Amino acid sequence: MIRTVLLLALSLTGPTTHVRVKYRKIQKVDEPKYEVSAAVPMFVGKSALITFANAALSKNAEMGVHDFIAAYPSDPFEEAASHLPYTYDAKVTITLSESNVISLYSTVNGYTGGAHGMTSFRPHTFAVLKGKAAELRLADLVMPGKAATDRISKNVLAKLSKVEGADLVKSGQVTALTKDQLESFVLGRQGFIFLFAPYDMGPYSAGPFKVFVPYADVDDILRKDGPVTSIIRASD
Repeated sequence: MIRTVLLLALSLTGPTTHVRVKYRKIQKVDEPKYEVSAAVPMFVGKSALITFANAALSKNAEMGVHDFIAAYPSDPFEEAASHLPYTYDAKVTITLSESNVISLYSTVNGYTGGAHGMTSFRPHTFAVLKGKAAELRLADLVMPGKAATDRISKNVLAKLSKVEGADLVKSGQVTALTKDQLESFVLGRQGFIFLFAPYDMGPYSAGPFKVFVPYADVDDILRKDGPVTSIIRASD
């Protein structure tokens, strides 16, 4: 089960289709060792942004599959200890697909032995910055300095503190987002969506978490010349 914070708000950030997308699928099976399936979005168009995003997404998907297969145990004793095949399944959710901003994430469900599988997220946001297509980081969207990232962190954790299963937040064991967690976001029409894997904010049984942060909540720390401004204007 994936815990979602502010379900109504997340529904407002659903996929847009201003840029059409097709999918190719990577499938690799080596019975009884492993089974791999990964969806790769290919946006339709020839703009610099689309060309850059497609190349980056294809490379990322191929690397993810390669690394997963490479991790399969080469020792025959380790291999024999795995009674089930390793599995890797990557599905894509597009949260924004505009001519100037593309944002999406892959949900990767993998099993590499042990008591259970694991879910992870791979978020990507692309836009044109200073005339050049690029993959965005949080620093491209908010004002420089620790105060801005602290503000985001506090906002996310305040929301998680009210959610069932976010035990590490409620107990005070998690008091701030890590650098990696601050980069685990995508953009929607109305706000940021932060993504957390199992164990990040609570026990495995609580599952992953998705936290919506409305742009309106952090408007004063957004870069006024950044991509988020154009998203807000388009939504008005």
